[in-house]
Amino acid sequence: MAVANRHNLRRDIPAEIKRQVRQRCGFGCVVCGSPFIHYHHFNPPFADAVEHRSECITLLCGADHDRASRGLINGEALQYHDAHPYCHQSGKTRYTWMARQPLGFRMASRDFLTRVALMYETTELIGYAPELPGEPQALNATILDRNGRELLRLHRNEWCIGADRYDITATGKTVEVREASGDVVLRMDFEDDCLIHIRKLTMDCGPVQLACTDEEITIDVRRGGTLCLKGERTRLVGEIGVRIVPSAKVVEIATSLTGAAAICMPLA
Repeated sequence: MAVANRHNLRRDIPAEIKRQVRQRCGFGCVVCGSPFIHYHHFNPPFADAVEHRSECITLLCGADHDRASRGLINGEALQYHDAHPYCHQSGKTRYTWMARQPLGFRMASRDFLTRVALMYETTELIGYAPELPGEPQALNATILDRNGRELLRLHRNEWCIGADRYDITATGKTVEVREASGDVVLRMDFEDDCLIHIRKLTMDCGPVQLACTDEEITIDVRRGGTLCLKGERTRLVGEIGVRIVPSAKVVEIATSLTGAAAICMPLA
């Protein structure tokens, strides 16, 4: 249930208002340019707002959102940054993959020139898409538990679910997501050649445990077998990089929803 302020205004910002804010702010934090953002009411603060107005909301990364919420970035500074967004001043966000061009994903020894890096059955786990034709690419990511429930969701670069339970940092070209225990569940580098390099990923997907490192991708089926993908650097083209399909007992590599896979491997 969304929290409401003293005017009974809930935090659910309408999608059209969010889109207007993203376009005005250049699709990134107005202070530092990070594409991973929160929506922040600054004029007036959310506690005093009576409605969601796009010109009164700005984009901040997690660190700057926290600083603003604690008063370490004052209202005057926020108004300045909102009027002079980092992304409009520099012409881009901090990561080159936000450029309007095709992207790819690197997992272990595979480079996938695909829109979706990872899919479980028909659920997209990591992928990108522009919101509208001609706009910068935005990243979507979902971390699931063993029961298929969402633990963390990034939707169009906005942390929507679970950001309060994880430590999410963006330093240089690297984004890390850590559990409360400090264990890294997701580490991504944004390479200059427009590849999103998934350097580490640990996730449960129903009966399957998935792990990705720089060396290999391991798909472990509980009460079943283990599939390991590694080897020499390979570049593959398709709609989906890796699709795990327990219902058909296969893992498809460089595939599509129609099952036209470059490689199809049995999953015990």
